[in-house]
Amino acid sequence: MKMSMGMNTNVKYKGRVYHIQTEDGGEDNPSIATLLFKDGGAVASAKKRDYVDLLQSDSCRETVAALMKEQHKTMIRKLVRGEIEGLDTLEQEDPLQTVFVKDVPEAEQVDRLVLSGDEKDLDALILEYLAKRDGNVA
Repeated sequence: MKMSMGMNTNVKYKGRVYHIQTEDGGEDNPSIATLLFKDGGAVASAKKRDYVDLLQSDSCRETVAALMKEQHKTMIRKLVRGEIEGLDTLEQEDPLQTVFVKDVPEAEQVDRLVLSGDEKDLDALILEYLAKRDGNVA
C-alpha cells in the first residue's frame, strides 16, 4: 500500500495570491503536510500530522485521503478568515512570480494570439503581450 498524493489550491486574499499545498509523505514517511505559500514563495504557515497509527488499517488510504482533504480545507478557511498571523509582515522572496501571476493575459487574449495563426511558443506570446501592454511594440 504505497501512498503518495497531493492537493494544490491558489487563493486570492486581500489582493495577494496564496498557494496551499498538501502532500502525503507515503509509507516511508507517514505524514500529511500542508504548506501555505505567500505570493513570492515564502512559507506563511505549515501544518503536519503523522498517521503511522493508521498504516495497518484496512481503510488507511481512504482515511488518509479524507484527513488530507480536511487539513487542506482547514488551511484555506484559516487564510480567508484572517486567522493566520504575520501575513502582512512577510517579505516577498521572488517579485517575478507575483508579476507573472498578475500579468498573464486573460484566457481570451491568449486564445486570440494563438488562433491568429502565429506559430509562437507560450513564452513568446507572453513577452509579446507584455510588450504591447507596456507600449513597447516590437
